[in-house]
Amino acid sequence: MSELLRNHRQRDVLLALIQTYIETAEPVGSGSLAKRYDFGLSPATIRNVLVELEKGGYLTKPHTSAGRIPSEKAYRFYVDMIQEARPITDVQTVSIREALMDHGGGVDELLKRTSSILSSFSRYMGIVLSPRKLRSVFKRVSFIRIRPGTVLVVLVSVSGITQNRLVKYREDFTQDALDKMSRYLNERFSGMSLAEMRRKVMEDIRVQWENYDRMMKAALELGSYLLDEEESGDVYVGGSSNILDIPEFIANIEWMKQLLRTLEGKGNIVALLDESMKAEGLMIHIGSEIGIDGVRGISLVTSTYGNGQNSLGTVGVIGPTRMDYSQVIPLVTSAADAVSESLSRAEI
Repeated sequence: MSELLRNHRQRDVLLALIQTYIETAEPVGSGSLAKRYDFGLSPATIRNVLVELEKGGYLTKPHTSAGRIPSEKAYRFYVDMIQEARPITDVQTVSIREALMDHGGGVDELLKRTSSILSSFSRYMGIVLSPRKLRSVFKRVSFIRIRPGTVLVVLVSVSGITQNRLVKYREDFTQDALDKMSRYLNERFSGMSLAEMRRKVMEDIRVQWENYDRMMKAALELGSYLLDEEESGDVYVGGSSNILDIPEFIANIEWMKQLLRTLEGKGNIVALLDESMKAEGLMIHIGSEIGIDGVRGISLVTSTYGNGQNSLGTVGVIGPTRMDYSQVIPLVTSAADAVSESLSRAEI
């Protein structure tokens, strides 16, 4: 904490101004702070404190207003000061759990619904990154004969993620032979992460190739088709239109359009959420911390979810830097916990 904010007066005034701006989206002046909060200070003294905070880089003053607004530095201080985020209501908690625990569909439906719930409760954009397949734990693989020389390879992870691919193979196997080959892979690799499975398959092909009969060689080759590259995760976005209701964005329509175009680019969102995966839990990017050219005035709150063994993906909320972090943080963490619990309890 800077020496400036070790002074209780400056800290209290700054926190009050941030909260007021979160609620009103309007620049805040000394007079309105004096009316809303009992600091025991005159408007003139509060005005002097605001000047000190502005010089310290915590406030900025729009040219068209006598009031001030928080800077990214102020929001970072505010977030770091939140010791206990205001809990979401019991009704919201129950709604989130019921909707996600009883989603009635596969993993895709669960994650799609999560993005919608995050959007609905926060009134911002809800985003979810699906698991990268190589982060998942291998459960089973099936080889299905479609026609002579063509096999459908189906891989299922413990978390319920399914990958499939049609493969044209140089040799034609009966379905009985394909079943034997899939049983071999299932027994050999069950319980490994898909990344571990890929390394082991490649090692077997490189080191022990001569020790396998033609069917086991074919099993390894067919299995490798779905393990050759790690695909980017799918991104589920809920509530993009909510951006249109944010006052500070409405004031600049062209910039808002650019923001939406940028956020709709899958690569940008995937990069953001992948970075958040490294945090193994809650992560908050404020304004320029997001690191995407042309994107300003927004923040991203994310939390990772998993299946009890590994972190698999990320859920989050994108909104203005003015978002109510004390409300969004517990919402995001609650949704991540519910997704994790749903994946861990799934009988798949």
